[in-house]
Amino acid sequence: AWTRTDSAAALSWIRQLPEGNARVGAARAIVVQLGQTNPAEAVGVIQSTFTGRDQTAMINQVAQTWAGSDVSAALAWVNRQHEGDLRAAFIGGVATTLATASPVEAARLVAALPPGEAQNSATQNVVTRWAGNEPAAAAAWAATFAPGPLRDNALPSVAATWAQSDPVATGRWLAALPSDSARDRAVQNYVNQLTHQNPQLAAPWVASITDSAQRNAATENLARQWLQLDRDAASVWLAQTTLPDERKRQILGPR
Repeated sequence: AWTRTDSAAALSWIRQLPEGNARVGAARAIVVQLGQTNPAEAVGVIQSTFTGRDQTAMINQVAQTWAGSDVSAALAWVNRQHEGDLRAAFIGGVATTLATASPVEAARLVAALPPGEAQNSATQNVVTRWAGNEPAAAAAWAATFAPGPLRDNALPSVAATWAQSDPVATGRWLAALPSDSARDRAVQNYVNQLTHQNPQLAAPWVASITDSAQRNAATENLARQWLQLDRDAASVWLAQTTLPDERKRQILGPR
């Protein structure tokens, strides 16, 4: 409330508080308020008050708010900054907001970030939001990623989101992906998404998971759910899987 009438006085008071959760919480309250009315000032408060992960997290949050109200001004701030963790966190926040209305621009921003935690987090946010609106485009973008953390996180996110709206199209996309750990995780997410609604469609995909531990986990999860819906069909499928016999017997249990 004080920030709305005199942010300078509120900030001066907070800076006299002893270190601890109360001071951090009060500073967060100022930043949230300023982020809506004066984001440039909010960024200054963050830079002078927070450190480490708290600092980058708050920068990311203010960037999302700023991009929602004036993306040109937010990008202008970015262009005045030197490379570093704060700039990367800010770009990630801007990209997260842009991902809904301008996903191609958001993708361009995160692609220009240096490899690391900030890029991974921003890419995950962008691809998830993009997949919610234009899953085929998001899927095509994610499929271009080189092997590594970005690909390992992006492909499963797309699969889980796209499967909710068009599981058949999602399946065609998965079938075209090269076999690797990212595809395994994407297929597992796809199977998990379909398990409750359409186990018959999910079942053939389980065998395509190359990692045996992931394949077994997906098999068990699908079997347990399917048995509740159609025990006979689920039992026939389970018998044909590569799951060890002892685990099959445990899943089937007594009738």
